[in-house]
Amino acid sequence: MKAPSPRELICVDLRGMRAALVEQARARGVSPSEFLRTALADALRAGGFEVARPDNSSQSPKARIRLSLRMSAEDRRATLVAARKAALTPGAYVAGLVAGVPMLTSG
Repeated sequence: MKAPSPRELICVDLRGMRAALVEQARARGVSPSEFLRTALADALRAGGFEVARPDNSSQSPKARIRLSLRMSAEDRRATLVAARKAALTPGAYVAGLVAGVPMLTSG
């Protein structure tokens, strides 16, 4: 069983606003999530709620970045299946393979 995440998540249907969100975030040099957290905190404060400034730093000691890999659909499926079997995220699984983690590299 996975340990619960310390993050508080909410899913929002952007209804066509994604492109504008990404554009605004990129213009400010932040991620879309960081942009939304800041905008939401500002709106809540304007409504009279006491809200601390969002901590946009990484929750983990290591900063996380996105890496895109180009592979065939078959290789993608195999990678996702293998990551699930190992109870890891795809990123953690690939990082483990690169690091030569014996449990992952032994087949």
